Amino acid sequence: MDTAKNTAKTTQMELRTDFSDTGDEYRLRNTGNEFAPEFADGDEVVFSTTRKHKEGDIVALWLKPEYTRGRPQVSLWRVDMALGCRLPYTPHPDSEVSPVLMIRSAVDGKTRAIRAQHILGVHPKVGVFYGQSVHYDATENGGAAR
Repeated sequence: MDTAKNTAKTTQMELRTDFSDTGDEYRLRNTGNEFAPEFADGDEVVFSTTRKHKEGDIVALWLKPEYTRGRPQVSLWRVDMALGCRLPYTPHPDSEVSPVLMIRSAVDGKTRAIRAQHILGVHPKVGVFYGQSVHYDATENGGAAR
């Protein structure tokens, strides 16, 4: 995996509008120990753009640029209730109902609801990059490094 190409980089001045440059997987460097022992501060966590998220997954949640309001565009959460629609989601103009993703913070344990129309992407963690290889989670590729 080419680090320069597949490591997601986001700044407030350069917000992501799609994932066409990431391929099937990308890496984000974690800051903090909220998800220990699964991964620690400084680890490069691998996320899949093609695998569907499910309850219990740790995900990279990407907000659409217009909904960041000065906050980081991407953050890590645990899924409490998966989203049942495709992203990016556009609500029907005659509907008053909005699908939501229920996520739980690793910091304070509180659950939050994020409207689907605010979300650019929800990508599940599939492994952690150590040195020269990715160590995949047990549910991915039998847990083998590649």
